[in-house]
Amino acid sequence: MRKPTLIALAIFLVLGAFALFLEKGDTSGLIKITPTPTTYLAFAASNEEIDKLAVYSSGNELIVVKIPSSGWRVVKPLGVEVDPGIVEEMIAAIQDLKVLRVLPANLMDADIGTGDNANVRIEFTYSSGLSEKIMVGNRAATGSGYYARLSNGEVVLLPSFSVETITDLLAKVLLDSVSN
Repeated sequence: MRKPTLIALAIFLVLGAFALFLEKGDTSGLIKITPTPTTYLAFAASNEEIDKLAVYSSGNELIVVKIPSSGWRVVKPLGVEVDPGIVEEMIAAIQDLKVLRVLPANLMDADIGTGDNANVRIEFTYSSGLSEKIMVGNRAATGSGYYARLSNGEVVLLPSFSVETITDLLAKVLLDSVSN
């Protein structure tokens, strides 16, 4: 055999032995990488229906409840029926709300938004009586999302698009209810 062929064969055998070592050998000294999901839902997926939804944003307040015989009804501010498709679209956007990142709990409350100081506050109640809440604060300096605090106390970053979709739908519901 020629010298280059022997060298190639030796390299192949070394690589094969190394691959076998990694597959079956003791790798406790090597760095282990555990894959983690990049995003997860802000609210645990539930098979239950939402019976009550409250959204507060920039001085606007909307509370809608589901009336079994007549569909969704605005309780506050107007007390009239709204297009159920728009309300269902808003609920779907809220249930699909994803968390981009969990942030340190010591983030300033002024950025997160707490209680009445939140830029957007979303509260909803399932048919079982279980309720969820999220308070959305300021937009992150990078513009990639909004700071928020979940019901469980976690401080998170939510995607800008998702939060803005919910506030746009809020405006749509309010306009629709005024025109009825």
